[in-house]
Amino acid sequence: MCKVRVTPGSFVSPPQEKEKRMIGEEHLACGMRLACQARVQGEAQVELAESRLASVVRTQLEKQRQERGEW
Repeated sequence: MCKVRVTPGSFVSPPQEKEKRMIGEEHLACGMRLACQARVQGEAQVELAESRLASVVRTQLEKQRQERGEW
């Protein structure tokens, strides 16, 4: 629920075992972190992940636009 993407060069705490289990090594390698677990230790910039609901709605709207020829 609290996934964020930490931009390179940001100063955040290293992931602990709990976070590694919760998010997985693959996501960590892509810069994803759990905001509820990571601690800011200096300048940091994060991007919020799109919610699952927002993603579904966006996909449906795009499909409707394509069907209407609005592209």
